[in-house]
Amino acid sequence: MIDFKTNTMNKILIAAQRCVVIICLLCSVFIATSRDEVTPLIALTTEEDHNVLDRLNNLESIVDIKYSKEVKSRIKNYVQTYPRGSEIILGRASIYFPIIENKIRERNLPEDLKFLAVVESALKADALSKSRATGLWQFVKGTGRMYGLEISRTVDERKDPIKSTEAALDYLTDLHNNLGDWTLALAAYNCGPGNMRKAIRKSGGKRNYWEIRKYLPQETQEYIPRLIAATYLMKYYYEYELQPDLPNQDYANTTSVKVFHKMSFNDIRNEVGISLEDLKFLNPSYLKNYIPESDGEHFLTLPELEMMTYLNRRGNHHDIVFSTSTRRSINKRESKRRTDRMIAALDALPSGNNGFAIPIEDRVFPLRTTLAYRSSGTKNDHYTYYKLGKRESLFELAGKLDHMNIDDLLALNDVDTTKPLVPGSVIKIIKN
Repeated sequence: MIDFKTNTMNKILIAAQRCVVIICLLCSVFIATSRDEVTPLIALTTEEDHNVLDRLNNLESIVDIKYSKEVKSRIKNYVQTYPRGSEIILGRASIYFPIIENKIRERNLPEDLKFLAVVESALKADALSKSRATGLWQFVKGTGRMYGLEISRTVDERKDPIKSTEAALDYLTDLHNNLGDWTLALAAYNCGPGNMRKAIRKSGGKRNYWEIRKYLPQETQEYIPRLIAATYLMKYYYEYELQPDLPNQDYANTTSVKVFHKMSFNDIRNEVGISLEDLKFLNPSYLKNYIPESDGEHFLTLPELEMMTYLNRRGNHHDIVFSTSTRRSINKRESKRRTDRMIAALDALPSGNNGFAIPIEDRVFPLRTTLAYRSSGTKNDHYTYYKLGKRESLFELAGKLDHMNIDDLLALNDVDTTKPLVPGSVIKIIKN
């Protein structure tokens, strides 16, 4: 009797287990099928449609991705109709994505936000729209000033890659905090929070972009599809044999110095041998071929080798103050934000290294230094500058010097010992 009951119970358990397995398999199929049915908003008529859909489904994105006719059209433009333009955009990413990624990591924001700059400006720092929006992030004057960007007859910080990125991330963070959804926040970046709230009200309170899309301005109805297509391009360009058209790699390995006094581009060009074209490209926010006098809000950017030449020559006439704190802005939450900006600093940026599909841990982080110039009224002929090697520490440098020890170097360069120097840091040394 006991054996019969035991055998019966075993059979029941085995049958139950099989049922569970079957149910799980059916659920998996249902979920997969549901996903395929939800994602495409158009009929999948070609093999390429299915390939694109598979790739879109494999994207890990903060955006609510759908495969619509607009997405399909935009992807086709990127990879088939205008491949040359796409290769130029891919090349520009080697310069600007490291800057944007660095700022995103500082704030612990989603890395997908960088693709918005592709949609906004095709990654052109001096891009100008018909509505007079300017820069990588296409700020109009009012919003740019509200987020702390200087816009005057001589300076337009909407064109400064670092400052405009900080302002854009501030704006996007505010939109996300207000709307609670990244897809809505990204769409609101285009149409403004007022239009987004109006669309939500007209939809009866819905908070899904695709459900409230018809209530948004026409441009915003196409905006998220454009963003999905741009993300697709940057992730899967190699599937279409697109080759990034890499610009001068000196543009990707630069150093910045904080400037107080007026500086002419012609004088800088004559001192270091850089072309005026390159100087303008690296310093697009200055509108009159000179850096105006300021209290230290302005920066000069040069390729690393040219900056070394510049520092060694200018060191005879200026007291260069070195700091290892991170170049950052100081937020103000009253009527205007981020108007006190940019503490002299070290800011490590990823190297271009083609800029695509490279794991963070495999990237080289070259120096993007900021140093401050102040006139001391006296000449300082006794300083020179040294760039640390990739694996060289300040202690190793001190061991090579007969006339300075580690304490001297730490004091002279105002090094914070709790924050190790980045490889490639430029160090001030007393001439022997």
